[in-house]
Amino acid sequence: PGVTFANGPRRGRDAALSLMAVYSQSFGPVAVDLNAAATRLNRVEGRVPYLWAASAGGPVAGAVGWGVELWGEATDGTPASTNVLGFVGYTVRPSLVLDAGFTTPFDGDAGTTLFAGLTWNLGRVLHR
Repeated sequence: PGVTFANGPRRGRDAALSLMAVYSQSFGPVAVDLNAAATRLNRVEGRVPYLWAASAGGPVAGAVGWGVELWGEATDGTPASTNVLGFVGYTVRPSLVLDAGFTTPFDGDAGTTLFAGLTWNLGRVLHR
């Protein structure tokens, strides 16, 4: 569960209450995650954003890995959208991963996006 307190309604930042469910399982070297969430925004009549994701990932060889994710979102009164994301990653060290990939819609009006970046796990660095 999550709670967001109003901190500037004129800027569109309103109070919200959310609930998220997460299921994770490993099948040999492949990890699978299933996520679902609903958020109720205060003072926005009938607007409840729903999010879901199903992802899998695992090693390719050495420090190279892969991942794929199907995800979607919907809001009461608007059409749902479904997207796919795929990436490859290279683990430089346990706290630093370089990755590159794409995301594209199955439906909806979102465009295709290419990305490259890094993930730095600060908690992993501090937990030595």
